[in-house]
Amino acid sequence: MVSTGGTVYALSKIVSALMPLPAGHALADPATGHLSVPLISVALCVVVIVITFAGGLWAVLMTDVLQFVILTVSVVFVVPLILVKVGGWGSFTAAAPEGFLAPVAADFSIWFLLGWMIINFFIFAADWAFVQRWVCVPTATDAKKAAYLLGALYLASPIFWMLPPLLYRVVNADADSELAYIFACKLVLPAGMVGLMVAAMASATASQATTRLNVFAGAFTEAYHRLANKSASESHLVFVGRIITILLGLVVVAGALLVPKYGYTRFTIDINTLLYVPLFLPFVWGLFSKKIGVGAVWVTTIVGFIAGWIVKFALSGDGFLTNVEFLLPIVVWIELNTRVAGMLAAIVTPFLILIAFEVLGKKEDPGWARAQNAKRTFHELPVMEVDTMPGKMVAISLGAIALLMGLLAIFYRQEAGILASVSIVLIAIGGTLYVFLHRADKSRRTSNLIDK
Repeated sequence: MVSTGGTVYALSKIVSALMPLPAGHALADPATGHLSVPLISVALCVVVIVITFAGGLWAVLMTDVLQFVILTVSVVFVVPLILVKVGGWGSFTAAAPEGFLAPVAADFSIWFLLGWMIINFFIFAADWAFVQRWVCVPTATDAKKAAYLLGALYLASPIFWMLPPLLYRVVNADADSELAYIFACKLVLPAGMVGLMVAAMASATASQATTRLNVFAGAFTEAYHRLANKSASESHLVFVGRIITILLGLVVVAGALLVPKYGYTRFTIDINTLLYVPLFLPFVWGLFSKKIGVGAVWVTTIVGFIAGWIVKFALSGDGFLTNVEFLLPIVVWIELNTRVAGMLAAIVTPFLILIAFEVLGKKEDPGWARAQNAKRTFHELPVMEVDTMPGKMVAISLGAIALLMGLLAIFYRQEAGILASVSIVLIAIGGTLYVFLHRADKSRRTSNLIDK
């Protein structure tokens, strides 16, 4: 939840950069003269809490779809426009600093990238925010399709998504790297499109935050139901879930305000390397092992985190172990390979612990028999009647946005071509989705009549 607050902070910096205020304004940051980042962070967190509080999983999933469509369409226009601005790909590569397009650089070596892929593999496999996506589709086959699609997009899409800030490097080498993305969009997009882009980024951030709030509020509510009040009514559980949502939302607010003091990029990398593999690997391992129980999960998570922390903080910089004589060779190696060392500790240690449990364990964990029995008796329930209303709302929202872009094209004649093109693309996507869902409704109604 704290790391989710970090993503809120990242968006707040972008919004702040686009909103200069008059000197001495009560809402301005004196250092920048722009709208205060902490103020934006708190406001965004409130919006996220309200969305989750009121809308639940449907609101989260609809937000996902909308932001994906809008951001993708926006970037499709940004990349060729900024390429024209810099004089084409040849001019860009000629103007870029030496080694700028190298796949690895400084601390971010090929080993770091490999470790980063391993970490994200376990995040996608076991993080509840992703697992929720796998279980909210009609069938197990659909869940597999969703997982494969995510993996393919995650491998291919970063190159496309990162082109705007890379190209902007030759336009303004001195720009704040954290703001290069939105500066690139602002350079080539009309005002309405920049606003749409920021709104989509806000939607993406809200999507991530609402997903986690929804997942963990549900988990804590289920724990309350099982452990504290088994006879609780559904309305009472909804009330408890909303209270938990607010409390977890306050943790997100705290993260948004505290993460900048640590450093956003540093925090993101550290939290991934220190915690995610020790936390998620035991769950994935346990799907295939007879000997991994709850005790093994706790030991792996705690020891793996401590090992990563020692490498990251005790054996590097001014850590308390850096002056221990027999550890000096290790300290020197860590100093030369900071990123890789932290990642190795967080990945290798949990693997070794789990291998030890596997080799030394004498008994089969009781949970394995229960899991296998559940697997044998599992059968997919018949798919309930599909509700197309959320999908239609997405289609209507895209149509409304397309209409707004079209109206802007009338008033901003100089940039009418881009605005009209975006409007046509969005109306085409929204229209296609609506027609598909309408036909699905019609087909279902016909099938129900035949059955009757």
